[in-house]
Amino acid sequence: MASKTTTAVVAYFVENSAAGDGSRATSSGSFGNSSSTVPRRSAIMISAAKSMKRRKLPPRWIDASKVQQTCEQLFSTRSPAHITTTTISNAADDEEGENDHSTATTPLSKDEVMFVLDTFDGSAVYEYLSKAGARVISPYVIKYCDEECPEPFATIPMRPHALFSQCMRGLVVTATSLPTQTRKALQARVMMMGGAYSSGLNSAVTLLVAGSVTTDKYRAAYRMKIPVVSAEWVERCWTTYQYDLVRADSPELLRRHALPVFHNLMITCSGVSGLEAMMHFRNSN
Repeated sequence: MASKTTTAVVAYFVENSAAGDGSRATSSGSFGNSSSTVPRRSAIMISAAKSMKRRKLPPRWIDASKVQQTCEQLFSTRSPAHITTTTISNAADDEEGENDHSTATTPLSKDEVMFVLDTFDGSAVYEYLSKAGARVISPYVIKYCDEECPEPFATIPMRPHALFSQCMRGLVVTATSLPTQTRKALQARVMMMGGAYSSGLNSAVTLLVAGSVTTDKYRAAYRMKIPVVSAEWVERCWTTYQYDLVRADSPELLRRHALPVFHNLMITCSGVSGLEAMMHFRNSN
């Protein structure tokens, strides 16, 4: 599955993006008390900012407390949905020179401005940016493009939703026999890890996440030789594997999280001689 890309003009690297966890944006344009916290730049954020300079994209560090104000400038309904590089060139000086103070006046669209956050889960900053329709990525997307893409330091993939990693890049996932809320959360995480979600099982699907081995989808996937994994596969990709740039469809991970053939089944046997034979049958399937 090819990724749509676009060349961004500027990238805001949000400091203290987790400082507003659980809080809401205030009328003054800040999140909680993030303005009083010590500026936090993680190693992965610093590395990604340097990478953006290699792409000739001006990285700009911005505190979480300024995000709402910046978005109102960018996406205000009272004015066209663009700003100029003059408007966004007032970021604080950075000792490593990551901030580029250009003064061109070319209008910028939403697609040309990205916000880089190293935290999505529980972040009020992330929630605000998503609702504002901003283009949001994490530094792990940049790191993947640097180390794994055929053309390192090329443009960043553009999606209509936030993108945290490329762990599931090129995968099409569907699900069966999962609670509604679990399926919705799974779909959101698959998409944020660069994958696509399909409500039905078709020839484009590459993986099935199942909670039961008795559904029509499971049987169809078995016939089509589509790998079937448990919901834990998505959870572990989200919490662990994506940070190490591990592909979600690596053979080792698929074996580790494969849904057992007898998952959640209660089995009784008749006419089988000996417990050893029964155990052998179970283990071989």
